[in-house]
Amino acid sequence: MGTYSVDGDKVILSESQHRGAGTISGEQIQFEYDYKGLHQTVTYLRSGDAPQAQAKPAGGGCNQLDLTVSCAASGKAVDWINTCSLNCGDGNRYDALAVQKDSSTLSCWHRQVPPNKTCSVSVSSGFDSKVVGSVQTAGNCKQTLRGQCAW
Repeated sequence: MGTYSVDGDKVILSESQHRGAGTISGEQIQFEYDYKGLHQTVTYLRSGDAPQAQAKPAGGGCNQLDLTVSCAASGKAVDWINTCSLNCGDGNRYDALAVQKDSSTLSCWHRQVPPNKTCSVSVSSGFDSKVVGSVQTAGNCKQTLRGQCAW
């Protein structure tokens, strides 16, 4: 059994024999390394609920957002949805994995978002996406959005 350490966006596993440092990016940790003459890329995706501690910058905004998207009003299952994205009008898109909590509810943890913005929320299957509502990254860093997730 080993330990790990984090320095900025890098994670180092104490017992790793081949991987070296991994890079943390949003909902994933990616390791790139060469093994037996072949280049390897291994990506680990976060699963489960987001950490309970939420960071708040000065001014009361959120720079992380734990978002629950409830699609119950749509009457459709959400098992086809795999990402949840925020468009906050700053030219960037903030993506997160969409983890299915039950047949009509998703959990999305956005690790980095701009504070004090109104953002449109879209869900995607990888083939198509749909805007399902909007949230504010001010005040409450844990929110529930009741969206229309059916096409």
